Amino acid sequence: MDVYSEEIKISIYILFAVSLYFINDPFIHIYLSIAAFFVLIFHPVKRIRSGALPIFIFLFVTFAGNLFFQNGKILYSVAGIDITEKGVSMAIVRTSRVFLLIAGAKLLIISSSSEGVIKAMGNLMKPFAKIGIPVEKLTELTLLSMKVLPKLKETIKTLYKEKLSEGEVRGFFGRTNLLVSLIVPLFLQTVTSPEKIFKEIIDGNK
Repeated sequence: MDVYSEEIKISIYILFAVSLYFINDPFIHIYLSIAAFFVLIFHPVKRIRSGALPIFIFLFVTFAGNLFFQNGKILYSVAGIDITEKGVSMAIVRTSRVFLLIAGAKLLIISSSSEGVIKAMGNLMKPFAKIGIPVEKLTELTLLSMKVLPKLKETIKTLYKEKLSEGEVRGFFGRTNLLVSLIVPLFLQTVTSPEKIFKEIIDGNK
């Protein structure tokens, strides 16, 4: 029953995401974004507001990238760069779509377990198995990755601290090179033989 309810949530989210691309009125998007903003701000679960800064930066870049260099009626001109009515409309609509998708995804994740969401996605994608897509294997690999990523992070953190304690790494670039030297081999092993690296990390952290 839990998985079934999560399938319904995912289906609603997909319908919501698709519907956003049929709404092109910037005023509707403004109203929806304001409503979503207040839902996130006043939501009782605090972690739903995590990652606010990178999301804001991403939304700002999206807005700026759509605002400038658009044809249409010129509203303002700043340092020789024209801001047009079409540019403002596109910037509002596209930024709002991204924000609403992020807000919807946060509400979905916060109201469901990550494992349940992945299993539900696997169930919804089962029809694609008939055309040769390995849905079951993809679902299992995603679940395994979710379990391993925290352990992978801890493994890198432990190795990083051990190397620093040896006193041979100095300065910002030295620390950066050390971090890269630890991450790249683990990443390559994960790509070339994921089962092996996953098993090693899980067994080593038991």
